[in-house]
Amino acid sequence: MKFVEITDSNPLHPRTWEIRNQHGEKIGTTTNKELVARNHEYSDYIQDAIRTESLLSEVILHRSGGRILHASLGISDEAGEIAKAVKAHIYYGKTLDTANLVEEAGDVMWYLAVLLDELGYSFEAVMRKNIAKRKARYPEKFTQEHALNRNLTKEKTAMENA
Repeated sequence: MKFVEITDSNPLHPRTWEIRNQHGEKIGTTTNKELVARNHEYSDYIQDAIRTESLLSEVILHRSGGRILHASLGISDEAGEIAKAVKAHIYYGKTLDTANLVEEAGDVMWYLAVLLDELGYSFEAVMRKNIAKRKARYPEKFTQEHALNRNLTKEKTAMENA
């Protein structure tokens, strides 16, 4: 998603942005400055993450799935670090180290940025598709009935249309 500011000479009108999809087609407008700022931050994050990615993943890992393998193993490893910290807190009575949890969550996001870049998706697109799927699965709120009796075709269609 891209945001393009619409110029308007009338100072009484709020700043407005066109919302464009990955093909440059207009899909709406917004005056929500926070939405525009968040989108910019997410897009910048992927580019900043890719800047620090090791070139080894292009050379060595190319034979075995490359960046997708690197990202998926990294996500699993970092998620394991989060689980380990929570387990130590719950079962061993250790103080929950929230600073460490934030650090590990950031590492998960870094690997997600690599994965999404390789797949050609943005965080925004994935978040939009995920919410569409969840709305299809749980129209109002989570229920055990909906969780046990999922309509995978409806969920897939919702994601494709998001």
